[in-house]
Amino acid sequence: MDLGLGKVIGETREQVLYAINHLPKNSIPAAFEDAIKVIWRREDMIPMIIERKLLTINGMPYIEKKISKKEMVHQSLIFAKKYLGKEPLGTERNEGWFFVVHIPPGIKYTDFLSEQQRFADSVMGSCLIEREGKAIKVWLSNLQLETLYRYQFDPTQHQDAYLPVPFGISSRGPIIRDIADTHWFFAGETRYGKSNLIHCIVYSLLLASTKNKQKSYICIIDLKRIEFPEFDEWAWRVTDLNGAKLMLNKITKEINRREGLFAKARVRKIQDYIYKGHELPFIILVIDELHRLKDTAGQEMLKSILAVGAGFGVIVIGSTQRPSSTIFEKVKFGDLKANFDGKVSFRASTSADSQIILDNPLASYLPNIKGRAIFQWDCEVEMQTFYFPLHPKEEPQLNKLLSALGQPRFVVRGDHHDVKPQRGILPGPKDNRSSKGSLLLNDGSNQYFDF
Repeated sequence: MDLGLGKVIGETREQVLYAINHLPKNSIPAAFEDAIKVIWRREDMIPMIIERKLLTINGMPYIEKKISKKEMVHQSLIFAKKYLGKEPLGTERNEGWFFVVHIPPGIKYTDFLSEQQRFADSVMGSCLIEREGKAIKVWLSNLQLETLYRYQFDPTQHQDAYLPVPFGISSRGPIIRDIADTHWFFAGETRYGKSNLIHCIVYSLLLASTKNKQKSYICIIDLKRIEFPEFDEWAWRVTDLNGAKLMLNKITKEINRREGLFAKARVRKIQDYIYKGHELPFIILVIDELHRLKDTAGQEMLKSILAVGAGFGVIVIGSTQRPSSTIFEKVKFGDLKANFDGKVSFRASTSADSQIILDNPLASYLPNIKGRAIFQWDCEVEMQTFYFPLHPKEEPQLNKLLSALGQPRFVVRGDHHDVKPQRGILPGPKDNRSSKGSLLLNDGSNQYFDF
């Protein structure tokens, strides 16, 4: 007599297999496989995992670079304390897995990539997808990011990079990129960390220019007038539309000058010019609150700089709260956006806002955490940006950081909001200044802007 025993045994077997597959050591691979089966359940052939590798064990992330013996001992001690019960292990295992996936005919790479957020949700963590030839590489992690990572960066460890910049920490580790040929755009809701990230980047570039061989020249359009006074003695900062137009005009003329230099040297970009033994600084143009640049002439100059500047060593970093097609009067934002290859989006209030910034809704899924953002360039991943000390109670830490930049390069003349560059970029000590605030030293290095 059939009492349905076979069905019960079959269901029990499936439950046991599910439990085994979803043990902590298998949780991410099993969840990933389940997600693939659910998404393509109606297809005859589904994507196949052909390689997998565990990257994280018990909260100790595998970092794809060598670490010092001291750091290795430190990590081992932390793990030992947790393992022996002196510190809580937590309720979750923080795991990171790497997969190589083959997709069958009929499934496009873009179809697989569009499911990135579903894969991340399946492990309650983050997902990164890249294509290399015919293979698709997938990184999955349920490592929970901290809500605060204090700024730390040593540019001397990145001597091969022209403009090394730390952006933040992702589930795969620090995000440090060379921004020497890429314009960047930052957006998202106010008070979530855009200006703080710009402080990190400006400071890092100034520090690299001080300690590394390659020099850079920082220009800041601060139309709020209050965001970047810390850098007045090391960067050229303007705070009104007239100053912005002057700065954009000077940079445009400098690009024209460099066109002649490159033609004479028979090179196509600044990296080739430097490789041939010539010295030329990069120019980083930072525009905070991009939507405040209402001057039509300024908008047109910015459009031109974005179109051709990167090859001549002029990198633009722009930020605004919520970009739209009406951000400027005569220049369409879409025309500008096309030239910003790198993007960082903090929390967006709606999926439509995120779509404008990233061309996907990921920024609208971000948690309500200051500094949490989506990094989009050579990969697309959630990160926690570094925190730069700007609060009045952190003034000692800020002063310590600024002291590492060496001697000031600029002098504030007249109204302290109106910072004008002098003829010498690299002046001597402060006591060598004249009573009127000009510099006694002139090394001629400011010839690039013909001041």
